[in-house]
Amino acid sequence: MIDIRRLLETVSYFFADRKALSKSLNELERLSSHDSLTDAKSWHALFEKMAELEKNSGIAGLVFADVNNLKFINDNRGHDAGDETIHMAANLLFRFCGKDNVYRNGGDEFVALLPDVTLGTFDTVRESITRAIGAIEKAKLSVGFEWCHDTRNLRDSMKNADKNMYANKAKYYTIHDRRGHNYTDS
Repeated sequence: MIDIRRLLETVSYFFADRKALSKSLNELERLSSHDSLTDAKSWHALFEKMAELEKNSGIAGLVFADVNNLKFINDNRGHDAGDETIHMAANLLFRFCGKDNVYRNGGDEFVALLPDVTLGTFDTVRESITRAIGAIEKAKLSVGFEWCHDTRNLRDSMKNADKNMYANKAKYYTIHDRRGHNYTDS
């Protein structure tokens, strides 16, 4: 009877340890694939998705977004305000692109990768995001859009979306300087 008790204690310890290890591994996997501030997927997850999509011909919509004046916000309102602005940008993209499709590509830059979206649906997403950005003063984003008609050429489409985003950012900075001043205010 004593041996059975010891055996059961050992087995129960093993199961408890195994359960804790499994929970820790799941958490590590989540931390490696998601950004802790915004809960967007990580750049590592983006590259995994790109590799998957590039294997076969398909269609996809791309949205590149970058927060404007983040340095000014951090320097003048604090890093908590900067984090809030980054979080707001992620939430805006989640709303129109779906949380599973949004990746934080670095500091204040995001990529939304919309596989198997038709051009008509992607145009609706583009219009909705553009309208929302215009209506939300605090969440000023520069955005570049590109529709990819063959995901085997996804990297070229991503370069175009990035160029479009930087062109949009240059346009933004013709009205606003990098210190937060709006040229149309003077």
